[in-house]
Amino acid sequence: MARKTKEEAEKTFHLLLETASRLFTTQGVASTTLNHIAEEAGLTRGAVYWHFKGKDDIIRALWETYSMPKIEPLKAKIFALEEGAALERFKQIIFELIDLIKSDHQVGQAFQIVMNNVESTENKSALQNFLNEEKAQFKNSLLHGFNAISKSHQLRDNLTSDTCAVGFLCFLHGMLGQHFCPQDKVDLGVHGRIFIEIYLNGIFAD
Repeated sequence: MARKTKEEAEKTFHLLLETASRLFTTQGVASTTLNHIAEEAGLTRGAVYWHFKGKDDIIRALWETYSMPKIEPLKAKIFALEEGAALERFKQIIFELIDLIKSDHQVGQAFQIVMNNVESTENKSALQNFLNEEKAQFKNSLLHGFNAISKSHQLRDNLTSDTCAVGFLCFLHGMLGQHFCPQDKVDLGVHGRIFIEIYLNGIFAD
């Protein structure tokens, strides 16, 4: 019976995440209440509170459940880069990330929700601190990648690895934000790799 209860709880957890993700994406985080999520999932409000304290917990769980398991291996690949073939390998890993966001619905929705609906304030919440740490770790992986490329003398002479990492992070954030924008949408499948090539060609040495 205990095993069945655990399996049922796991099923309910994923049902709530999937329902919340759909509602957050279609009507926004601010307009979605826990009651909405419970009703849409065909569950009670108590079932929601059994798994989550509030919407911040749900957003964190979306990121940890759907995005982190697939993004962490890509970050590990960047951290494993060494000088030599670093440039082409770095580009390939970034292409994998773009393809993942484009093709994996759950990962894409988690990115969209986190990027478009998490408010930034001076008094940071636990969710903001968590997501800022995730962003910092990703920036560190980019910094390692550009360091490996720099050691191969493949960056322009006037650019540092840190400048490239920060600039590329801003570029990715802007491109993904535009991809998730209902108006003037950027199709990652059509333009993602092209835009990345254009940007990177501007910072790599001839």
